[in-house]
Amino acid sequence: MSTERYSAEDRRKMAEGAARLKKDLTTSSLEMGSTEGERADRSKIMMSDAQRGYKRYTDHEIATARPQLAASVKADLRRHHFTFGDVGPTMESTEQEARRSVIMAGGEYRDPKEDKDRAFALKQALQTSSYEIGTDAKFM
Repeated sequence: MSTERYSAEDRRKMAEGAARLKKDLTTSSLEMGSTEGERADRSKIMMSDAQRGYKRYTDHEIATARPQLAASVKADLRRHHFTFGDVGPTMESTEQEARRSVIMAGGEYRDPKEDKDRAFALKQALQTSSYEIGTDAKFM
């Protein structure tokens, strides 16, 4: 009785198969299109819907299809729409302004001390247990 699982012929076939598989896996399997013989027909089959629906325009069609702006729109785009000097000078940097305070929705400034006190009160409330055993009507 032989202790080998595979015969020499079987090992040779497996080695050849592994070599073929390695060669196949290390090569590219993508075809980007071709214009020669059988490959040209296959590349037509593998085209996306966007490729099939693409219409190649002639230079004449492209030149005549250029959009034109109305004269009034061109004139409006060429005019400037801003004025100088609307914002008065300030003596603080944008960093100072950002750190100064946060403006609430109503336009008034929030007090940092009140925010800190409110956050501390919320923290205290969240650290406190507030439940009662046996008050759920569903289980009474």
